[in-house]
Amino acid sequence: MSTEDLDLEVVDQFLADVGSAAPELVDLFIDETNSRLARMGKMATDQNWSSLAIESHALKSAARTYGLGGIADIADQLDHACRKNDDESAVRYMAIIQNAREPALTALHKAINE
Repeated sequence: MSTEDLDLEVVDQFLADVGSAAPELVDLFIDETNSRLARMGKMATDQNWSSLAIESHALKSAARTYGLGGIADIADQLDHACRKNDDESAVRYMAIIQNAREPALTALHKAINE
């Protein structure tokens, strides 16, 4: 699975679970993810690995809920790199997530609003 792939089975289950609230919940998730990634970028720049680990762990969980398994997998790797103070890997994983953000969130928005 690439970071941009969307797990449509998870999306379908999400739609079944929340019904007509799905578009609003996805919009909130997208807004929060964009804000979270901005904070995470600052944490990476500041080499605040402990805070970045916490945020990446939260991103992992949220991304899985919305079918973004690729983003969740990279966020998990970022979490582990931060906990090991592996700054080189943390910066690399952070860049992967930042680059995948827009296409992944666009795909999710499109899938929910079709």
